[in-house]
Amino acid sequence: MALPLYKHPVYTMKLPSTGKEIKYRPFLVKDEKNLLLAQQSEEETVMIDTLKNVISSCILSKDVDANKLPVFDLEYIFTQLRIKSVGENIELIFTCRTKDCGEKTKIQFKIEPELVKDPTHTNKIDLFDDVGVVMKYADVDMLKQIRKLDLTNPDAILDLIADSIDYIYDAESVYQRS
Repeated sequence: MALPLYKHPVYTMKLPSTGKEIKYRPFLVKDEKNLLLAQQSEEETVMIDTLKNVISSCILSKDVDANKLPVFDLEYIFTQLRIKSVGENIELIFTCRTKDCGEKTKIQFKIEPELVKDPTHTNKIDLFDDVGVVMKYADVDMLKQIRKLDLTNPDAILDLIADSIDYIYDAESVYQRS
């Protein structure tokens, strides 16, 4: 069996959520075009779905599903893709908000590939004695669900909280959310 040949560079990165190392490629012209078209649509769901599709096509590790990755993993992956594909410098244009000014200012900054991670962070919440809950990180589907949430409906809020639970534990057992 021959080794697979890639027509583009292959890079590795560690996922922030798990520390798992994955392989990826820079995005291609067609990926960048899709991102620009999604941005022009100004529809949030279109932009999120396109971003997820581009990330899926750029991840070469077969055991990673972009649909199930936490949102912060997707954001981190996208910054790494952007650095390897377009470059690490970004130029933003800001417009003066003073009443009669309207002058535009260009500001250039560098995307830092360093990951800022709080060493005390945990998704485990101790409730009382030996009882606690471990929460899931929000993925894109949960983010969409949150955006549609009716904050006046307590049942919908409780359902969202229940969907966010991975498992509950006590001193003797672990209870799966299901």
